[in-house]
Amino acid sequence: MKKGVMLLKILKDSTAVTLFIFIFNIVIKLIFNPGSIIETFEEGVWMGLGIYLTSLVMLFVIVFLIIFTRRFIFKPKNS
Repeated sequence: MKKGVMLLKILKDSTAVTLFIFIFNIVIKLIFNPGSIIETFEEGVWMGLGIYLTSLVMLFVIVFLIIFTRRFIFKPKNS
C-alpha cells in the first residue's frame, strides 16, 4: 500500500476516534456537571469556543501521533 493512501487512512481513523472521544466527553459533562460547560463560556462565546476548539485540535494531534506511531514505527510482525 502506498504511503499517501496509508497516511490518508490514518487521518480518517484519527478524525473518527477524536470526534468520538470529544463528543463522549461533552455528553458526559452535560449529564453529570452541566455547570462546567457554562463556566467555560462565562468569559464570552468566543473564549468558550476557542477553548473547546483548542482542546479538539490537541486531542486530534495526540490521537494522530498514537495511531501513526502504532502503524509505522511499531508495525505488527505478521504484516
